[in-house]
Amino acid sequence: MWSCNVTRYVPQDKYLLTKNFIEIQKSKGLDRKDIITTDQLSEYIKQRPNSRVLGIGFELGFYNLSDTSKNNWWQRLWREKIGAPPVIFDSVLMSESAQELDIYIHSRGYLNGKVSDSVVLKNRRAMVYYNVEQNKPYTISKLAYNIEDPFLRQILMSDTAKSLIKVGQIYQRLTLQRERERITNNLRNSGFYTFGNSFITYTARLSHTDNTVAITLDLKKRIDGFSTGGVAKYANHPIYRIGTIKVVSDFDPKTLIENIEVKYDSIECKGIKILYSGKLQIKPEVLAAAVRIAPNALYNQTTVQRTGDNLRNLGFPNTILFSPVVEQDYVTVTIPSVNDPDVHTTERLLNCLIQCTPPEKQSFTQNFEISTTAAFSGISLNLGYQNRNLLKGAENFMVNFRGAYEFVRSQDKNNSYEVGVTTSLALPRFLLPVNSDKVAMVRNKSTKIQLSASTQERPDYHRNLYGISYGYGWNNRMGAVFQFNPLDVNVVQVPWVNEQFLDSINNPYLRNSYESLMIIGLSTTYTHISNSKYQFPGRTFRIGFESSGNLINLFEKAITKIYSNDTLSYRTFLGLRYSQYVRATFDYSQRINLNEYNQIAWRFFAGVGIAYGNSDVIPFERRFFAGGSNSMRGWQVRTLGPGSSNYYHTLSSYPNQLGDIRLEANLEYRFNIWGGLNGAIFFDAGNIWMNSKARQSEEEAFRLKTFAQQIAFNTGAGLRWDFNFLLLRLDWGVKLHSPGMPAGERWFRQMGMADTALHFAIGLPF
Repeated sequence: MWSCNVTRYVPQDKYLLTKNFIEIQKSKGLDRKDIITTDQLSEYIKQRPNSRVLGIGFELGFYNLSDTSKNNWWQRLWREKIGAPPVIFDSVLMSESAQELDIYIHSRGYLNGKVSDSVVLKNRRAMVYYNVEQNKPYTISKLAYNIEDPFLRQILMSDTAKSLIKVGQIYQRLTLQRERERITNNLRNSGFYTFGNSFITYTARLSHTDNTVAITLDLKKRIDGFSTGGVAKYANHPIYRIGTIKVVSDFDPKTLIENIEVKYDSIECKGIKILYSGKLQIKPEVLAAAVRIAPNALYNQTTVQRTGDNLRNLGFPNTILFSPVVEQDYVTVTIPSVNDPDVHTTERLLNCLIQCTPPEKQSFTQNFEISTTAAFSGISLNLGYQNRNLLKGAENFMVNFRGAYEFVRSQDKNNSYEVGVTTSLALPRFLLPVNSDKVAMVRNKSTKIQLSASTQERPDYHRNLYGISYGYGWNNRMGAVFQFNPLDVNVVQVPWVNEQFLDSINNPYLRNSYESLMIIGLSTTYTHISNSKYQFPGRTFRIGFESSGNLINLFEKAITKIYSNDTLSYRTFLGLRYSQYVRATFDYSQRINLNEYNQIAWRFFAGVGIAYGNSDVIPFERRFFAGGSNSMRGWQVRTLGPGSSNYYHTLSSYPNQLGDIRLEANLEYRFNIWGGLNGAIFFDAGNIWMNSKARQSEEEAFRLKTFAQQIAFNTGAGLRWDFNFLLLRLDWGVKLHSPGMPAGERWFRQMGMADTALHFAIGLPF
């Protein structure tokens, strides 16, 4: 279907572009960083073949399934939304691509490089070849400076050791551009508010005999008016010092659009005038602490950016404006010199106005999931409340209520439920015994305190869980989010366990996971999201690590007691056994846009937990599970694994499959159907396993020799309704390979409803 008729809609006198080949004749003796790669060059190819996934041209295949003579909605769906028309070879675009490649290799210093193009036409298909000859690169033989502004000459000449341009390196335009930006940023961080990249240019003199370039960096004076004859007057670049600082705490952009006059009251705090209309919504000292710009300080671009980040961290979108003070007596700044004449420039004042738009103070969220199979169904509901300014200090207060109900379609099996509440308070600063500014110069600092309580009623046991955590969060310049919880305490009470259920667990270590215990440890996570909008390409990377019991273990003789009986011996703290384990997770996902309407998304997850010391197994709530709307969608939650065991089919009266190790990969092909209605075809692979100590049978254990045969597979299709403020998702998963089934029956050749699972949820799975 995908390859036999790919030229169906290619005109008779045209050719389908099937492949672009880039052949590079590389120069010898180059460092890795100086070598041009095909990936770098492919970005400049203006015409690309129809996209392929795993070697299959889905888009063109779907387009060829349509009938172009018909224009009904079904045919338009195949042609315009799911499929893509064939890419017809264009010789003009081929020539333009060769020119772009030639410009690029010249910018990398290969000034004698050559690019040629050719095409092979056969069977109504076209394959384009680009031959790139790098030849010997040009290197920098000399770097000189021509600085017209004598005041800036004193500053720049003392900074030449940090220059990115070095004699002997390959001449590259990108290096020149980065050096221009470095100088500009340094000057704008030193008070030169009006200085920009345009004041710096380069002069390059080529020597073709030895392939070298002599570079002169030119820095121009600024234009300071014109004479009566229209001749420009030039002057040294001035330094700007901050004058007054005003912060509008409740700015409404509509007042500018609709030309509405607003009367403000004001209050001064730490030299900053805070303006507000009506009632001040935030404490002045909180707002002033976020403003890093200080009166009488030199203008600093980095400080301005940090001020904006701090205010956004408080929940205030903002605009920072500057206006030079016109009517003032300029101050002359002088740099003395021993041998040469002193140099001068003027110092001027710069008033600052910060317009802050207050966030919506309160909001409510909801999230629910419905999953069902032929034998099992479940529903969960989350309701959340958020107050972004609880105590007028930009404190973020949240309460989340969660309820879940699950039932099995069998007369002799009971249902279960779970109810819980989580509340947290996040402060926009570090709560430390010392000044947090001196501890860490990081962005978006916060301190979070969280409390939680829940109860779980299962057919085989009843559990109560209580938790408290205290931690710090911050961002870096690249957008990564860090969270470190030095205190993470959980108490698990198990007031009742079905004796018959315990007797069915042959492993004494696993049986201990259904006892009351205490978890006292620390945890840390790292998250980086390149683009949170699912319609666009992006990556999400998360790693997490947690450890429990080590702090108590340091003082075990002083604060713990030994409990022992005929079969067990362990230490307790405050009357409960404390857990000792480590747990790590890795989660990576990526979205790749094929075109405006089609996208490929994939994810890989790996997690492992190891118990040691005072614990035989990791706690029940820290173990992994598979299945559900965001995991293996051919299975209901907690019904897959561990390994190739058939525990759920033979022993358990209720789905409760958990493991110490989890591996999972997910792949989705997403496409637009009509407006806000989107479709998806997905494939999931993964499973959970027990470690050797906690396993009940060899089938549950993770072994390098056998784990590949224990991977479960499912496929399926889904619909997504995007309402802008809410995305509803319906996924129907179908099992392909179930490792828990008897040998010879694991691959499903005939599908029944018992081999499928239906999931209804809010949001995308990854």
